[in-house]
Amino acid sequence: MIFKQIICAVQFLTRIPLPFEIDLSEKDFGKSIAYAPLVGAIIGAIICMVYYLISLSGVRSVAVIMAFATYVVITGALHIDGLGDTFDGLFSNKNKDRMLEIMRDSRMGTNGIVAIFFVLITNIFALTEISKTSILLILFVMPIIGRLGTITSVSFSKYARPSGMGGVFINNCGWAEFLIGLIITALFGYLVIGFWIFPSILICIIFSFIAIAFSKSKIDGMTGDTCGAVCEICQMLFLVFALFVWK
Repeated sequence: MIFKQIICAVQFLTRIPLPFEIDLSEKDFGKSIAYAPLVGAIIGAIICMVYYLISLSGVRSVAVIMAFATYVVITGALHIDGLGDTFDGLFSNKNKDRMLEIMRDSRMGTNGIVAIFFVLITNIFALTEISKTSILLILFVMPIIGRLGTITSVSFSKYARPSGMGGVFINNCGWAEFLIGLIITALFGYLVIGFWIFPSILICIIFSFIAIAFSKSKIDGMTGDTCGAVCEICQMLFLVFALFVWK
């Protein structure tokens, strides 16, 4: 069962082609998000490899940009799209129903574009300032921390819509899934960056609960989009934190 859930998590959260067809119940599929930090480790390993190979040219800024381009390709911009939709909806100054409608609109508005631009630019500039000896470690941990934010969001919130994909995760996750994700994050993080993973985790969890409360005040819960936004912002906060520790 665990193997099936891990495969499902990889297939849902990335565009990595796997030669498996997994049959899981909706409940077990929803619980598979507990292994999102493990998927983050896979993503981190790939973008680290891309960064390292391109950095051999001596042009660090290009290596950072291409690492993030690889991240976008691997994830299919899943969480980045959620970030844009979240800012378009929650900051539209409309009522709940209209906010949810805006978030489902495939068109991107000004708020969403600005949010995505700000997060990506912050990430890129933070990484270019982090010491050369530490950047691979930070790149590896970044997507792991982000996906812990996703797990926190789905585990301690309620679904804002009557039905939808986000509800499959939010309605089926709780303390058990959160603890699985937390343990995976702490284990990988401690092995890679040592003690500093613990304040990083704390920052991630605190922000996640702030985001849950804010979303609840706007749309009475969380959606798949808002959980994706939490992932991207947690990654950004981790990189800003890392900037001051590993500059």
